Amino acid sequence: MIQLIYASAATTPLDEAELADLVERARLNNASHGVTGLLLYDQGTFLQLLEGPEGEVRPLYDKIAQDPRHDKVVLLFKGEIEERGFDEWRMGFVDIHAQGLRELPGFVESWGPSHYLQSKEPDGALAREAIERFREGGLCRSIH
Repeated sequence: MIQLIYASAATTPLDEAELADLVERARLNNASHGVTGLLLYDQGTFLQLLEGPEGEVRPLYDKIAQDPRHDKVVLLFKGEIEERGFDEWRMGFVDIHAQGLRELPGFVESWGPSHYLQSKEPDGALAREAIERFREGGLCRSIH
């Protein structure tokens, strides 16, 4: 089983309805392929963690990387895992901007997806830490 984290930029901004549709389609697709994870969105940028069987996760990532709705796809982390960190989540979702999370005390800029697209040497460990903060629920409301 593997865990994979990437950042990307949307080629055009997505409105609330488009985001909801994207997340629902991902949840249905992930459920049928044994994939779980979390998607963070912030004003046109994504940070996503996918986990599951390598034979399912890797082709899914390759498909996402080739999707013309994404640009600047950056692979931040790929590694084997013993167990899932998101076993109950077909696809957790957090819209950082819409939930006003940047204004919360303790919000760190590196928790936002755009940080990884602007960095010359993106830090996969930092991305994993950011996602863990969201998984713990300390920085978001209902996410799965």
